Amino acid sequence: MSERYDKHRRIVRQRTIMAVCVILFVGTLLIAGIAFVPRAVDAIKDSFKENTAETEVAEEPETVEEVLPVAPETFEEPDVDELMNRAEEVINTDEAEEVDTQIQDKISVMTNAQRIAQLFFVTPETLTGVDAATAAGEATRAALSENQIGGLIYFSKNILDPAQLKEMLYNTQSYALSENSLPLFLGVDEEGTSVSRIASNEAFGEELPEETGRTISGGLSPEGVYNVGNNIGKYLKNYGFNLDFAPVADVSSGDNSVMKNRSFGSDADYVSDMAVNFSLGLKDAGVFACYKHFPGFGRAEANTDFESISINAISEEIKSIDAKPFIAGIENGVNFIMITNAGYPDIDGSGVPACMSELIVTDYLKNELGFKGIVITDALNAKAIADKYMSGEAAVAAFKAGCDMLLMPADYEEAYEAVLRAYESGDISNERLEDALTRILTVKKELNADIVPETDQTDADDGEQEEEVE
Repeated sequence: MSERYDKHRRIVRQRTIMAVCVILFVGTLLIAGIAFVPRAVDAIKDSFKENTAETEVAEEPETVEEVLPVAPETFEEPDVDELMNRAEEVINTDEAEEVDTQIQDKISVMTNAQRIAQLFFVTPETLTGVDAATAAGEATRAALSENQIGGLIYFSKNILDPAQLKEMLYNTQSYALSENSLPLFLGVDEEGTSVSRIASNEAFGEELPEETGRTISGGLSPEGVYNVGNNIGKYLKNYGFNLDFAPVADVSSGDNSVMKNRSFGSDADYVSDMAVNFSLGLKDAGVFACYKHFPGFGRAEANTDFESISINAISEEIKSIDAKPFIAGIENGVNFIMITNAGYPDIDGSGVPACMSELIVTDYLKNELGFKGIVITDALNAKAIADKYMSGEAAVAAFKAGCDMLLMPADYEEAYEAVLRAYESGDISNERLEDALTRILTVKKELNADIVPETDQTDADDGEQEEEVE
């Protein structure tokens, strides 16, 4: 009995010892594994990288993400906004470089005379030397070959009837393309107000859309003003125009405002909405809009066409109210902005007209507001300019201030020669000229291939037909 009991105790003790040994062995393995696994994983990773590097030339490697998951402790959440900003910057930079290359190639082959001529926007009379141009023939072709101007503006005396207008503009644009390989801006004042060169001509009555009104004031809806702009754009495009010096984006300041009957109204937000919709209507019809008259002329009680004007409101009011529609236009991609000839002493204490103020044109409009399109002066033959400045002086001052195109100088030849001399002497920098030309040619690139309308008319027979006075 005692022997059997002792034997049983020995068996139990042996099994216990074996169990303890097994437990110790397993524990040892676990402890070793915990220390070894990370090193083993690192070794596997290193081996994978080496193998990948060796086979990289021979074949496309698998992406690391497909083979090895990223360890949670090393993952950092990306800044989405930063990534989007960087992506947008890359896209914009690539696009800018592509466009700049094309534009710069064109600028590089232009002579100084051709470069300076592109800055000017004149009447057909200035171009050809006649009293009232109503047709375009060989005299126009020769004039465009000699003076490769940037644009032409037409007035009531140039516009007789639909067939005549269409033929004249067709011929003019055709000559510009054949002589200069650059299209012309062909512009007109067609505001949808009493200042409408075509709608005010009875010869066009049956040709115009029914919804085209002669006034844009009086509480139009956004849809209504879009239709007005779109209908105006359609008939302008049909006749051959590609630029409308409209909308009037001035906020009328009351009954004494000289812009009362040409403005959308006296509320800056409403004017902003209406000007944008009018411009979109033009754009959808294939015609550029030109906002006028920056930084806002609605406070004026007289016209700069006839006398010098100063807008004496404080800078904060002008920027928060008067300029508001222009800011909305910039945000919606307007291509042209016209600068007024009035002075704004609280913005620029020198007293110069806005078109000659670097503080207004370059510092405020281009730099602060970020306008990338074409800045064009108001008419430089207006008394507010012509009574105080010689044509050359005014043209150089406006261009140096930041205006890219010079509209209707009183003496084109004097203005042209003055700007050319200023550039060749270094008074106007090459950077300033190339910036203006880049803006001009960039917008001209947007002109469609069918910038001249279809017509059954043939070219005018000769210069004499062109020179007929109305």
